[in-house]
Amino acid sequence: MARCFWRSLADRQDVWTSGSAPGMHSAPSFSLTVSMRRFIDRNCLLPFLVLFSVQWASAQTEPPEIRPVLLQMVRDEAIHRELDLSDQQVTQVHGALQLIDGPWFRARIEPTQQRIQTVRGLTAKLKQSLKPILNDQQWTRLEQLQNQALGTRMIVLDDAATELGISESTRQQLYQSFRETDQEVSNVQKKLQAGDLKPEQAAQKIQSLQEAERTKFRDLLNNEQRRTLASITGAPFDFGTVKRTYPFAPELTTEGSTWLQGDELQLSGLKGK
Repeated sequence: MARCFWRSLADRQDVWTSGSAPGMHSAPSFSLTVSMRRFIDRNCLLPFLVLFSVQWASAQTEPPEIRPVLLQMVRDEAIHRELDLSDQQVTQVHGALQLIDGPWFRARIEPTQQRIQTVRGLTAKLKQSLKPILNDQQWTRLEQLQNQALGTRMIVLDDAATELGISESTRQQLYQSFRETDQEVSNVQKKLQAGDLKPEQAAQKIQSLQEAERTKFRDLLNNEQRRTLASITGAPFDFGTVKRTYPFAPELTTEGSTWLQGDELQLSGLKGK
């Protein structure tokens, strides 16, 4: 398939419009003129284009899994105070979370790629619910807090990458850096569990790895992008004040069940007991 395609191009160098000469390895970017389309046999070209698309797609690195920081932090009182939410807004936020927490709770046992897709969808759904609850200033601050909480990993979010003007090739480069950091952190944690490292040694190594990742991230940004970074993260926030980050436990399901003793219960009725 590919052999037929390249032979056709070699025979007709006059129709080559961009990229390097046939047989050289260059970025997969070229255009086909009308004469080339007429010249190349469709039965030869079509299978090549299918193969070409598969190879190009496989060269793209999947984004790493990131922490569901929005799902985690938006339920906490410290975040509510930072956003200056009214009592009515807090109630509305908790109402929005009721539609999210059940699927999020169940997603913890899903395969990795399925879990990533589930959490991504739930985050988008939560944003859609929160948008009409918050005013413009609160919404902007919430997005800044999300970016702050993610740190360098914020570029996994399309919105953050777009605002920073980060190219896809740079994102791919950073994705690889993230995976290397995660692997090194995992190795440190294994050594800690095996007793080969003391807790303070492990913490120092992990801190060094994270700082190296931040340095690489900053080095890839130009001055304009660094100014934009300051804008989309805003004033520093102490996430150490955030206490509640887990989903509310799903309500007891009683459909098709019979209580053996006493009246039917709801988890809300057991609070504090």
